[in-house]
Amino acid sequence: MYREQTFNIGFYDEDGKKTDSLDNVKLDAAELTSVPAMVGKELPAALLLNSDDWGFGYFEMDDLTVKVFE
Repeated sequence: MYREQTFNIGFYDEDGKKTDSLDNVKLDAAELTSVPAMVGKELPAALLLNSDDWGFGYFEMDDLTVKVFE
C-alpha cells in the first residue's frame, strides 16, 4: 500500500558534505513518483532522501552512496 509523504532530498559530494537540497518533495501514493525539480540538477556523488530526518522512512542505498557516507 502506498501513501503520500513529504520529505527532502540532500545532495552530497564525494567527501560526504551536503552541497544542495530540495525541500518539500511530495511522494505520491503510487509506485513511482516524478520529481520535476530534479530536472537540470547536476548529479551528485550521493543523494539522501529525508536527509533532515523529518520523520521515519526506509530508503535503500546503492553501494556507491554507502561509500560516500562510510
